[in-house]
Amino acid sequence: MSTPTRSPGSVTPPSGALGVRIDGVDIAADSSEALAEMLQAILDEHLVIHLPGQVALTPEQHLAFAALWGEIATHPYVPSIDGHPGIMQISDPTELTTVWHQDVTHMERPPSVSSSPAGTGGRSATC
Repeated sequence: MSTPTRSPGSVTPPSGALGVRIDGVDIAADSSEALAEMLQAILDEHLVIHLPGQVALTPEQHLAFAALWGEIATHPYVPSIDGHPGIMQISDPTELTTVWHQDVTHMERPPSVSSSPAGTGGRSATC
């Protein structure tokens, strides 16, 4: 990827050890390669990015955004929602599913990025 030519409204590191909050990005309106390049550069530096203020994404918008990062993986034993391979519905919250985790590291080529609509009403995205 080339060096990003634009910047978000603000990038704010949290008080924790890693991650960054990025304001001023609307992934429903912009799923461009330029946005992906900018976010990848920030992700490379901070390891986790949080995009607050997102509208509830449609499955098509979420997949378009996810496809900017590379091939979309399907979970080996949790089915995707109908018509949208790669999107899982987590509808039975448990102690394990309510915290971020990656459970496909055993795959030959595990995904390098995971995208999750986070927060009440799907108003944020975390990668």
